Amino acid sequence: IDASKNELSDETGALLIAALHDMLMKSQDRVRLRVIKLQQNNLGDASCAKLALLIWSQRVPVQAAYISHNKVGRKGAASLLISLARHPEVAYPWQFGPRAVPAWLDLGANEVADSQEILSLLEKGPVRLRVCLATGKSHVSCSAVYCRQACRKGDTPHVHVPWFHKQKKQRTLADPLQLQSFVLSCVELLDSDVKRAIAEKH
Repeated sequence: IDASKNELSDETGALLIAALHDMLMKSQDRVRLRVIKLQQNNLGDASCAKLALLIWSQRVPVQAAYISHNKVGRKGAASLLISLARHPEVAYPWQFGPRAVPAWLDLGANEVADSQEILSLLEKGPVRLRVCLATGKSHVSCSAVYCRQACRKGDTPHVHVPWFHKQKKQRTLADPLQLQSFVLSCVELLDSDVKRAIAEKH
């Protein structure tokens, strides 16, 4: 799906992703989302919450999501990363031939303040996110289908986050306990959205 450079608002983006989610669920795995391109719009946390629910609900992996140059904040970024790390089918990293490959999630040039601190907290319990920053200029750089850190599936990162630290908003000097509470609230929010979606399905 390519909806990049369309001046989509956060409300419109959320509606679009919700409609896509409904279509995928009705297909009963006959149709799947592999790559979604939403860069250079005006999307925010509401769109990311809908995409996180789609990622969590689709049994097979979304291999790449391009969401750079939008207005995504900490809540939207955290919800996406949590959905990858806590996927019910353990779909991430995904298999590409003999290799385990992290999902590719480009959230550069958004409004994710305290991005480094958020990643550090997500790497701990209860999320235990494994990330690759996909940095480096060698001829063996990471890509959407290759990770230099790949090893056994249980150790390979869940996700590549290229340019995640290059945000329009930087550090806010927020209290570490407040950030930790924020991350836990994002976990609870995704769990709540999942339970609601399951209830509506039945």
